[in-house]
Amino acid sequence: MSGSLNGVQAKFKEKNDKTVFVHCYGHCLNLVLVDSLGRQNRVTFDFFGTVQLIYNFIESSCTRHATLEKVANSANIKLKTLKSVSNTRWACRAEAVSAVKSDYGPILIAIKEIGDATKQTRHVTFNLESYFKESQRYDEDSFSNIYNETLEMCKDNNISIPDVKRRRVSSKIIYNETQYIILTKKDEMRINVYFATLGVMISSISVRFKHKTLNLIKSVGGMLKLETNNEDKKIVASAFNLDFHELESEIILLKRMDNTPKGSNQKACEEWIQWLTNYNSDRAAIFNNFFKAIK
Repeated sequence: MSGSLNGVQAKFKEKNDKTVFVHCYGHCLNLVLVDSLGRQNRVTFDFFGTVQLIYNFIESSCTRHATLEKVANSANIKLKTLKSVSNTRWACRAEAVSAVKSDYGPILIAIKEIGDATKQTRHVTFNLESYFKESQRYDEDSFSNIYNETLEMCKDNNISIPDVKRRRVSSKIIYNETQYIILTKKDEMRINVYFATLGVMISSISVRFKHKTLNLIKSVGGMLKLETNNEDKKIVASAFNLDFHELESEIILLKRMDNTPKGSNQKACEEWIQWLTNYNSDRAAIFNNFFKAIK
């Protein structure tokens, strides 16, 4: 789709070299989240690997799935459907984590029963006990809530908290000192996982969401509503090789007309083109620069 040589973007630009490719921002945001959970942070990478391992192990066998259902039914627990982790849909990751969290107790018991019967699941139970993270916001209170909830979950399932590896880390953002020795598991999770993940998200946003494209979209949207400032007109004129002063004059004239289209979406753009190319008028020639910009 976005290939600059043979993709759809390139085919469009063969017809009109002023065409601007805009990546789906929903997909861009998804890529930001995927970037933040890459191999550079082993804790989050291993965490989602474990979630996927649970799905593969339970759902790849009717017998193992039946064992999980039997355990849940005996405890009168309603199971959530386990989901596979997806690299293209962030919602799938959220659903996968939610399912494991909801079914955590029955999953542990089922894996133990399967392991006792088949002697092949020790690595699964070991990895499963590393269930140790869920983070979404950049403040101490939200992290503390997440961490305390995780501790409760570990306590309920008799999971021991791993010892802290004592080492110096940079902490300029949080403390006055340039280095800080991690003393607690909470500090380790906050600095090495929570803040590290959010840091990658912030840097990825600037890469995935290009400000130049965003500014052009904003400026064209303002032009369609005839609500532009000098900066908007400069951006549009530069992007489409238009005369700035002529474009400015055309927008002033259009503001004084009563029957112009309204809005800034795709439908409004189509209405503008239809209005300018009406066979009974010479509007496309009169407002030539405006017409070129929206065409």
